[in-house]
Amino acid sequence: MKQPGLWHWQQLLPCFVTCLALLAASGSILAGMQGMAGGGVELFRFAALLIILALVLDGLDGNLARWLGGQTVFGGELDTFVDLTAFGIAPAVLVFAVTLQEQNLMVRMLLPCLVILLGALRLSRFKATDPGRGSGGYTGLPITANACWVAFSVLALVVPPASGFDNTTELFFLAGVVLLSFLQVSGFHYPAVSKRLLFFIPTVMIALLSWLLSLLFPPAARWFAGMMLLLVLGYSLLVPFFYRNP
Repeated sequence: MKQPGLWHWQQLLPCFVTCLALLAASGSILAGMQGMAGGGVELFRFAALLIILALVLDGLDGNLARWLGGQTVFGGELDTFVDLTAFGIAPAVLVFAVTLQEQNLMVRMLLPCLVILLGALRLSRFKATDPGRGSGGYTGLPITANACWVAFSVLALVVPPASGFDNTTELFFLAGVVLLSFLQVSGFHYPAVSKRLLFFIPTVMIALLSWLLSLLFPPAARWFAGMMLLLVLGYSLLVPFFYRNP
């Protein structure tokens, strides 16, 4: 049954942006798979950039819906599929692609599967217990934080011609993935920064800089991505001690 007014442009535009986010996420998964098939390390970096693009589009669709008065049940449901694909499955594929290459398949599969499982649990709890869809903040680390950790780690620490991390950085990266994944299903409270224009605009600028530097100045892009990793860690580990859900 079609929802009344669903195809008014105010409602169609946010859903179109959501679809673009889903396409970016799907492209990230395919780029990661092609990289594993011998396509080269640059495909892993491209997959990471597509996750960052999906992050911006995912924040933009909700803001557009609120600004235009175009919020729909359909759009909210579609957004959930984007969240799991872009910030659960796509990062898990990258984790699988760039780590633990020397391990047997079962060991190598454990952490990516855990990323998807905890991401799905996080989103299910959010959908079942938060009718305001995060307008008052989140319980548990947003799934986007772990996705950013994975994407910026690949941009900062996977340096051609190597197709993965060196031994030291791999341990650091995997520890971060495990920690942030479990924080998603914790009882800690976090602000909904993507729903505030003051924070959303810097997010867009960070994404643009990531793309431009990666295309034009790869060494600078690695330094920039490293700074973003510190920002993700700070948000994930320090914010709960200062923020209280209203």
